[in-house]
Amino acid sequence: MARTAKTPAQKAANKAESKRDKFVRLATARTNKALKAIQQIGGLANKNSYDFATADATAVVDALTGAMTNVQTKFDNALSNKPVTAVEGFKLPGA
Repeated sequence: MARTAKTPAQKAANKAESKRDKFVRLATARTNKALKAIQQIGGLANKNSYDFATADATAVVDALTGAMTNVQTKFDNALSNKPVTAVEGFKLPGA
């Protein structure tokens, strides 16, 4: 997704925004976007529309669970000042 260039007024507003306000703004938007994506993934469980095996469903759920565990770890580490590690992307086996 491409980002649009910010106007000088937007840049100034972002500089004036507190770290807390920025966190709330971004956390709200990103969490809502993630929840919508998860709901859409849940729609893939419709056997009338999709053909998938138990291994496929398990792989999807395990990937989401792993990602959530990583998010929890990042917040826990940030709160205890520990370093944070990156996570690899997800791809179904055989895809």
